[in-house]
Amino acid sequence: MSSTKHLRSLDGIRGIAIVLVLCSHSGELLQDIPHSRLLGFGNYGVDLFFVLSGFLITSILLRQKSQPHYFRNFYLRRALRIWPIYFLFLFSMFGLVALLPHLHSYQHLVANSKFLQENPLSIVTPLAVCVVLMQNLWWPSLFSFKDATGVTWSLCIEEQFYFVWPLIVKRLSPRALKTLLMIVIALQPLLRAIVFHYSKADIGVKWQVVTRFPIFHLDGIATGSLLALVWPDLQGRRETRVALYLLSLLCVPLAILFMRTTNPMSYTVAALISVCLTGMALLRIGERVLASAPLVFMGTISYGLYLIHSAVFLLFHSRSMFRMLGLYHHPWATELVSTAVAVAISIGLAALSRFTYEQFFLSLKDRRARPITVSARTSR
Repeated sequence: MSSTKHLRSLDGIRGIAIVLVLCSHSGELLQDIPHSRLLGFGNYGVDLFFVLSGFLITSILLRQKSQPHYFRNFYLRRALRIWPIYFLFLFSMFGLVALLPHLHSYQHLVANSKFLQENPLSIVTPLAVCVVLMQNLWWPSLFSFKDATGVTWSLCIEEQFYFVWPLIVKRLSPRALKTLLMIVIALQPLLRAIVFHYSKADIGVKWQVVTRFPIFHLDGIATGSLLALVWPDLQGRRETRVALYLLSLLCVPLAILFMRTTNPMSYTVAALISVCLTGMALLRIGERVLASAPLVFMGTISYGLYLIHSAVFLLFHSRSMFRMLGLYHHPWATELVSTAVAVAISIGLAALSRFTYEQFFLSLKDRRARPITVSARTSR
């Protein structure tokens, strides 16, 4: 499980996750193209991130459980990976929101864009709340879909989970951990069902709550963590590959039946599908595709790309910048061009960040923390 090929395959899984997220948010730019709403299913790419993160982080914690400096090593490495680009993004967004309204070019853009007039670039959540990664619990920000920092809700869920998870792994036996995780996984759809069926709130409120509150959306992280616990016993068995194929087949009807936004089982099914993809990577199934250069590249820059793309996409909702190309009265062409340009800019900025700014902190992480043998990089 420590080979380079496995590492590349798991990076490829991460690449699939970020491509799904990009597809989901591209649907907001491709509103005039038929069936573009189907791209919304790409939002389950976040659950793939959750499963992969749960598997990798829990694998590390289990390996280091009896080692000295257990907590220091984990939190130091986590901070050096997550904080640098997160805080750069955070302060950049707050700076842009304060600066843009005073720029003549932006004022001209807003004057010619009904969308930007109705949805100005803004941040609802106070900076202090964002600094402590609690914006997913800040009630006003739940309903500001155009908040420039809104995409960070999933990062908040991960960090809130990993704030307590190392202590739980340290204190409990593997058997107790498995039991705890199975209880958590079983409770998730039940808790969501309670919200959907008994809450008198608007459906939009219900959806935001079950999506962004960690108590209702731990399926992926818990399932990935459970996979890390059982994988050492499964990976050498011949039956594992057969079981994985059967589970994959089972996921097809489950996805058809339950993967709808307001279904309490949707995130559970997404977690099962994500486990199947992760298991395929670990068993080298479809390795030629999963370890391909494009997917590995996308996986390598996925964390920065996840943060950066939302703000870029938000600006490209305006079509006025394409008037000079003569595309304004051709919705399909305008939307395809704007989406392609937005994706290209996002990838370029994310790659620049990953191989310069982030790379410095990644190398610092390896020097300052004790060496840890892992099957793949733990970055998003």
